[in-house]
Parts: sequence; structure tokens; C-alpha cells
Amino acid sequence: MMDVADEYGFTDWFTDRRDGYLASLMELVRIPSTSPDEHRAGDWAADYFAARGFTVRREDRHPDTLRHPLANPNRFPQLPGSLRQNVHVDCGGSGSPSDRVLFSAHLDVVPATPRFTDAFVPRLDGAHLVGRGTADTKGNLVMVAAALDFLDGRGIRRRPVELDLVVEEEIGGNGALSSCLWGRAATAVVVLEPTDLVVYTGHRGVVLGTIELLGPSAHIGGSDGRLVDAIGPLVAMLVDEERELTAVARAHASFADCANPIQVNVSAIAGGQWFGSRPESVRLDVTVGVLPWETPAAAAERLSTALRKRLGATFPRIGTRLDFSGMRNGGYLGDQREVALARTLVPDPVGDPVPAAGRTWNVSCDARLYRSVLGLPTVVFGAGSLTEAHGIDEKLDLAQWERGIRLLANFLRSTK
Repeated sequence: MMDVADEYGFTDWFTDRRDGYLASLMELVRIPSTSPDEHRAGDWAADYFAARGFTVRREDRHPDTLRHPLANPNRFPQLPGSLRQNVHVDCGGSGSPSDRVLFSAHLDVVPATPRFTDAFVPRLDGAHLVGRGTADTKGNLVMVAAALDFLDGRGIRRRPVELDLVVEEEIGGNGALSSCLWGRAATAVVVLEPTDLVVYTGHRGVVLGTIELLGPSAHIGGSDGRLVDAIGPLVAMLVDEERELTAVARAHASFADCANPIQVNVSAIAGGQWFGSRPESVRLDVTVGVLPWETPAAAAERLSTALRKRLGATFPRIGTRLDFSGMRNGGYLGDQREVALARTLVPDPVGDPVPAAGRTWNVSCDARLYRSVLGLPTVVFGAGSLTEAHGIDEKLDLAQWERGIRLLANFLRSTK
């Protein structure tokens, strides 16, 4: 396959414009677009793409979103749909309408942290750009813009392209769900996430919940059993659950090269009332990965049953209250449509080619919604590393970012 980037002088073109794209990305990173303030980044993105002559429209939250079976609870249901707007961009294209591709990128980022206080002050650090959202996933939004600029600036016939710039990905995906409910004319979807330019043809699911240990409060000098004694064994049970899920997942061909396919995470532990008393309750917030062929409801029920049985046998005097009614994202396994799309997107990957079973990503994202609601072949792809996303000093490898622009330019060149 001819490399359109080489054929039309991409390297020189990008070298002349690199600083401009970096400046644009840094502007975007400076915007603290944590939920429910995604509209700040939405305003920027609307202007950024309108300046290219593309058709930009704001979409209110679809009226059926919050009552849809795939909707997730979050802190902002009371906000009107007009304050939960996505930005949709029709970028046109001279290729066949049957070759129309939709890119989806989320506008929200996770919050700054006490050890990353300058998260929204982007800075260059050698070969990387540091700042919240550089990897997840604002860098990918600018990456698509640059690929389109190259093709259009060189007069290269390209596929029709749409963009969904959505809210609430980090807190459950209701933004992408709303987008799907409004309907899309695309024939394939690329969800932009930090994958190190690996194309994933599916992803695991996730459930969020709480486990509360209950017992009578008592003086520390008393003889009643201590709830804190159950915390270690409970965490060990969750580790066992992760180990068992990992073994099942790795037996599937699409997880074959993934060292950590399914995770169980304790994100918070809280409890206690008075320094001289034993706590009457201890609460653990947990995040549990879900196998892509299992429903979140079934996974939550299976885990709840297993934990009640094991805790009851080990600590009969301690009660438990389990609530897995938080975020519930399903997963999906792609089929040969996704494999074909992946091989078109990265036809000559660094490393192994896309295997026949595809590759399943070991995190959850909005891709499941485009796949399940619209029924379109959907893959996950982008510059940036998952090991950097959400982290202290989140950063984007700029050489990888440039390679991503080149890959997208080749992918979007029209052959129809």
C-alpha cells in the first residue's frame, strides 16, 4: 500500500506546522474540563473545527439517555440536557458515503491530584508534552485535526469523516450514549483512546460497588471481634477474584498477549467514629473488571454471592452489605468486521499484525456503546500510553503522536 504521507511530503509539511499543533494542544490542555465542565473544552473544539470550514453543531443530551438500559448513574442527572451537550462535527470528504468513518473522543479528563497540582499547566519535557489529558485523550483530538489538514491541504481525496466530541466518558459514558441515540450515518467507528497506536477490536467491562463490613461498636478494651481484622482477608479474596478472572480471560485468543486483562481494584477504605472505639462499619470502594462476554449484572451477582459465602464462613459475627449499583459498563468482543477495520487502520504495525481473533483492551471505554447501540464495527485506537493516563505527570510521546497523524492520513485517504 502506498504511503500517502511519503508520497505527498508529510515530514516537511508537519515539520513546518508542528509548533502550531503543539500550541493548539497546549491551549486545550489548559482547560480544566473535568465533569461537569466539559463545555469549556467543547467551546474550544467547536471553534477549532469551525475554523477549518467544517460543519459544527451542539447536541443536547438525548431525552431517552437517562432511562436507557445502558445509562450509568452519576452526580449530574439533574443538569438539563442543554448543559450536557456533545459537539458533533461533519468534516465532509470527497470519497464514497459508504466509506464514512466516525471518530469519537471524550472531552472530559480526570481531576488534578495533590501531587499533580500543575496538571492544567502543560509543559514540554524533552520528547514529551506533560499535562492532564495529553494522553487521555486531548492529544488524539488534535491528531485527527492534523491528519485532516494534511489531506485537505494537499488536495488528497479522502473518506467522509464525522467527529463525536462527547462528555462524561470518565464517569460512565452517557455522553456517547446520547450521541448514539441521535443516530449516525457512519459505516465504521474509531474511538480515540491512549493505546500506543495499537488497534483494539473490543474491550472488557467494569462494575463499581461498595463492600461494607458491619459489627457492633465497642470500646477498644473490649473483647468483641474487630472489623479491621476482616479487611486483609477481604482484600485477599478480591485478589483471588482477579487471579481467577485473569486466568479465564487469558485463555481467550484476543487476550493472549495481555499480561493484566482483568483487574480488581480497591480505590478507597473508610470507617471509624471515635479514637477510643472500635468501628461499627468499614467501607471499601471497589472496581471490578468484567469479562467482555459477561454482563455487568451477572458479574456483580456472581461476585456478591462468592464474597458473602467466604466472609460468612470466616467471620460469622461480622455482617456484610454489598452494593454494586454504581457504574456498570459492558464489554464486547469484536468480530471479523473489527479485525478488517483494524488491519486497514494500521496495515503495517510495529510488532505483530492484528491476530485473527483481534485484540481486546484491558480497560473500558465508550466503544461498547457505538458497537451495541449502532451495531457498527468499532475499534479503539490512539496515541498516548495507558500507563500515563490518569497518572502523576501524565504525558504524551510526541514522536508517537506524529506517527499517529501519519497513520490516520493513510487510513483516511479515499480508495472509493
